[in-house]
Amino acid sequence: IRISHLPYGNYNIKLKAQSSDGQWSTKELTIQVAFLKPFYLKTWFLILSAILILTGIFIFNYYWTLQLKRQKNQLEQEVKKRTKTISKQAEELKSLERLKSRFFANVSHELRTPLTLLLVPINKLISRKQKDSEERKLLELAQRNSNKLLKLINEILDLSKLESGKVDLKEEPIHLHSFLTELLAQFHSFALSEYVKLTIDYQINKDLILLLDKDKIEKIIQNYLSNAMKFTPTNGLVQLCVKQTNEQELIFSVTDTGKGIHPEDLPNIFNRFYQSKKTNELEKGGTGIGLAYCKELAELMQGKVWVESELRRGSSFHFQIPMKVLEKEALKINNNLLVFNKTQSNQPNINTSLTEQSTRIRSRKPTILLVEDNKDLQELIKHLLSDTYQVRTANNGKEALETLQSLSFENKAVSIDLIISDLMMPIMDGIELLQILKSDDRYRHLPMIMLTAKANMRAKLKALRIGIDDYILKPFKEEELLVRIKNLLSNTSMRVKISENYEHKNEISSIKEKVHSISKEEAEWLENLEKTVIDNIDRTNYTVEQLSGDLFMNKRSLTRKMKKVVGLTPNKYMIEVRLEKAREVLENRKMSSVKAVSYSIGFLKIEHFSKLFKDRYGIAPSEYF
Repeated sequence: IRISHLPYGNYNIKLKAQSSDGQWSTKELTIQVAFLKPFYLKTWFLILSAILILTGIFIFNYYWTLQLKRQKNQLEQEVKKRTKTISKQAEELKSLERLKSRFFANVSHELRTPLTLLLVPINKLISRKQKDSEERKLLELAQRNSNKLLKLINEILDLSKLESGKVDLKEEPIHLHSFLTELLAQFHSFALSEYVKLTIDYQINKDLILLLDKDKIEKIIQNYLSNAMKFTPTNGLVQLCVKQTNEQELIFSVTDTGKGIHPEDLPNIFNRFYQSKKTNELEKGGTGIGLAYCKELAELMQGKVWVESELRRGSSFHFQIPMKVLEKEALKINNNLLVFNKTQSNQPNINTSLTEQSTRIRSRKPTILLVEDNKDLQELIKHLLSDTYQVRTANNGKEALETLQSLSFENKAVSIDLIISDLMMPIMDGIELLQILKSDDRYRHLPMIMLTAKANMRAKLKALRIGIDDYILKPFKEEELLVRIKNLLSNTSMRVKISENYEHKNEISSIKEKVHSISKEEAEWLENLEKTVIDNIDRTNYTVEQLSGDLFMNKRSLTRKMKKVVGLTPNKYMIEVRLEKAREVLENRKMSSVKAVSYSIGFLKIEHFSKLFKDRYGIAPSEYF
């Protein structure tokens, strides 16, 4: 019997017999049959197979993971290695960039001295030549190009300041329309000479007063306009456009009808020191500094710059900054930036050497100690001063001290009437010399002028805090230097005279007692006096009577106390504060016209302000523009 395709399990096969005559037996034969599963379907085999499969998966996964980890570690090592290489290269690039910037800054700084040696003789020769002479025209050409070189030097120095984070925003309320109109007026004569039409498209409210950093805005627009004028042909058009976006952003655009910029140059146009690769672009020259400087300034103001250009059709340079609108009532002159020289109030123990000095000044040529390490500049200044003054020279601060000490040893401690010192010198610089002199009773009374190429406010403030009487930036003008020396000597003489009149004429010892160091109460009073004058500096009708009333004093008491503490009458003191404020504004280009500066310090008559300023500093306010 063959039976197939039965499910696995146990079965009973029942059999019956049948005889030949067809009769079935009454008994059955039962046979038990088991249909067995093959081994591969048995439980133990399935469990074992599952275990083996899982084990295999685990082993495969383990080794695969191990392999991945090994590859990952190798990749990480490679990435670290390459990252280290890239970081090193990046640091080297940064170092090279810093070295390059420092090199340009140092070179620019060093160029100020030879530039001074060019400008001072040129200015002096121009003043001697007739207006229409051929020599004067040539000298004026040299003067103009020297001033261009000075502008370039200043831009490089400003770039290094921006890179080191030493430039801060100085926002002030500005009537934008008036500011831009005056700024554009500076280019009109040049536009006429080049037969270029210069226009302005002012698309915002003309009465708006905005909070802006005027100096930085002015530098960007001037740079844009200068470039536009340079690349615009005869009978072309240059337009300054001002508009406002929906996001309260202010956009300035300068558009020209020049030959445009090649598409390959556009992405790099604002990169520092970039020069076009196109040979036909080299004719116009350029340093690659101006537009990079504009970009840095715009980013400092949280803005951006960009350019749109089409070859042979012209270019449009834009910069965009946040728009900060002020109401008219909020327009106030910022009086908090005044740096006023408190030298007199920081000079205790003025002794009888001042009296001796005054007598000597009246009887002979005053003697000036010139401390300058550049031999050419030393000789030039000595030549400029020799007609009016006796000049002693020293190459650095240490030599200057040795000169003074040798004179003191010879009992001639006051034979020097004034010191002119450079700021940056080897061995001992101007600041170290100033600190030593102002801490020594024998020399603290000597007036001192700091002659420096460092135009940053930090250097000025440091010198002023220590007690410098005046500072002059290189390059300087001969007349400016002579006037400032004359004023300082005159003020010294005046202080001495006041001291002499204030004390008993026959009692020199009483002078030592009365001309004393500034007390704490007097220092506080002097600070209050200065603050009161500064707070009212823009009031044209502010008088000495009002000042004395604000200080709760009568006019006579105020005059007496001011002569004692600062050596000046109230009126002269107020003028000094105003002129010092004007100089700070002009040197930092915070306003764009002499008229605006004059009004900001309370002078309605611009001619009167200009005369006072030139008499005080030897340079007309208009020469700063």
